Amino acid sequence: MDTFRRRARELFWVLATGMIGVSFPARALLPFPLTAGQEGYVTCLANPNISYECYLPSNYSTNGAGGPIFYEFNPSGGTIDATVLTACQNLNYICVDLTNNINGQSWDQRMAAMYAVSRDVRTRILYDPSEEFAGGLSGGGECAYMFARMRAQHVAGVMECAGWLGRGNSGASVQYYGIDRVQTNLLIMRSTGNTDTSSEFYLPFDSNYLATCSVRIQDYPFSGGHEYPPESTLQYAMERLSILHRANGPNDEQNALMLYTNWQARIAAGGGNSVLYECVSNLMNFPRTWFAYQAELTLDQLLTNYAAFSQYNVCNLGQGDFADDLFYYYARGAADTGDTNRYYSCLKALTGVTANTNDYVGTTVISGINSAISPFVTTNAMDYITTTINDHAQDVSLLETNFGYGNPWTLIAPDPGGSSLTLTLLKSAPWLQYNVEENGDLLNGSWGDANDYNATETPSLWSATVDLPSGANAFYLISTVVGGPCPSPYWPVWPPN
Repeated sequence: MDTFRRRARELFWVLATGMIGVSFPARALLPFPLTAGQEGYVTCLANPNISYECYLPSNYSTNGAGGPIFYEFNPSGGTIDATVLTACQNLNYICVDLTNNINGQSWDQRMAAMYAVSRDVRTRILYDPSEEFAGGLSGGGECAYMFARMRAQHVAGVMECAGWLGRGNSGASVQYYGIDRVQTNLLIMRSTGNTDTSSEFYLPFDSNYLATCSVRIQDYPFSGGHEYPPESTLQYAMERLSILHRANGPNDEQNALMLYTNWQARIAAGGGNSVLYECVSNLMNFPRTWFAYQAELTLDQLLTNYAAFSQYNVCNLGQGDFADDLFYYYARGAADTGDTNRYYSCLKALTGVTANTNDYVGTTVISGINSAISPFVTTNAMDYITTTINDHAQDVSLLETNFGYGNPWTLIAPDPGGSSLTLTLLKSAPWLQYNVEENGDLLNGSWGDANDYNATETPSLWSATVDLPSGANAFYLISTVVGGPCPSPYWPVWPPN
């Protein structure tokens, strides 16, 4: 079925764009300071205060389909771990080390680096988007899980060593939340030393939670403690990521480039609004593919122009938690790096996303977990998984409080008879409360709540019809207040409490 759908999708875009037989150039990558076989530090073009270390394998080329890429999170920051580097050299993996990632930092600091570095990499390095992997030791493993949530439509696998999801236990039970979700079919390789009792304790609990996300987990234990596994074990586990991942179809790269070319022509002709919907659809329906890659590049472009984006109709732009995650994590990363236009655009996009359309709401208990680690030896340990509707609502409200939001696009429609005025907002952000204020004298008067108006609201639009006073001046404005309908769960912490 998957093969049929892929071929059908390829044929559709060839026919739809009318470009059969057209030759396309290789992807245009921005300048990069390293060449094949080199390792060095790179400064992000859009965020020069953030840098990363990169290794390009000896077979790297800017032509062809690209190879695997591995994002390493070193809990101590700094350079690529020697064991990881050797594995990448032997496997011909591109390796990117987020040097800004250090245990003890806030999530905002870490997510700023994840956002900026991944954005820089996708515009400057040729890699296979079906083989985007992440991993790290201890707190770096937890960051790799977060990276897999931030880039759920792109990360295909996680190599987690001596770490866990970052949730704490209460006796022989562990609490998880809906925001801990990762994309279906994520590959997870875990390697833990047999004397690392803290990490070993959480393995069965994490496994049971991750099973609800339909991930694929393989464990590679070794004799040792809280450390990277032996080089041979790490390399074998990382190699399994490439072996087991779902590869691109034979024509996916070319057909995705054809689609990208079509999108560019339509954006230039003023059709960015419809392109936006197609980008989100490709990201949601075809993750970890060339289609998702080209959709992300195009979405990058659309989000950067808030002047145009603010006027888009985003009603029913996306459904489900991963659509909500997509724009929330983009918004948070953009806010953390001072990327104002993209931040405002992401908040605007969130007004068109319906979250939690199919998920359970409340707390689900998974019991009967075997915990063989002292002092909680039991065969009936439990996972508690709590999910709320719109589980990023308070997160978004905090962003709006701390970083603001863009101006909404306002439409004014006077009544032909002159007795009323309709004010319509294309919402600029979710979870805002609106009110019409009135002033009869701009020079000497004061603003107060308008008494005579009727308001209607949808997730993307807010409209108010105001009854105009007879024979008197009246001036109106719409005021906003940030509000959130529910609290968001605590973010993962390292080490867990």
